[in-house]
Amino acid sequence: MRVSRTCTDDRVAAAKELAARLHGAAPTDVARTPFVLIGTFQQMADQLHAQAREHGITRYVVREPAVPDLERVIPLLNKY
Repeated sequence: MRVSRTCTDDRVAAAKELAARLHGAAPTDVARTPFVLIGTFQQMADQLHAQAREHGITRYVVREPAVPDLERVIPLLNKY
C-alpha cells in the first residue's frame, strides 16, 4: 500500500508505512501526531476531536490536496 491520500480504511497499515519512511518513528507515534491525519473520515474526525480535547489544538493549516477529504470530515465534527 502506498499512502498518497489521507483517507484510508486501513489506518494501522498506513501508519506503519509512514513510520517506515521516518527514521525512528513508531506507527503509534505517526497515528497520534497532529501533523498527520489518516484513517476513515470518522477516524479523522475522532483524532481531531481528541487533539482539541487533549492538547487544545483547534486550528490547522491544510495542504490543498487534502481539502476534499477534510470537507467530508468537518460535518462529522458536529456530533461532538
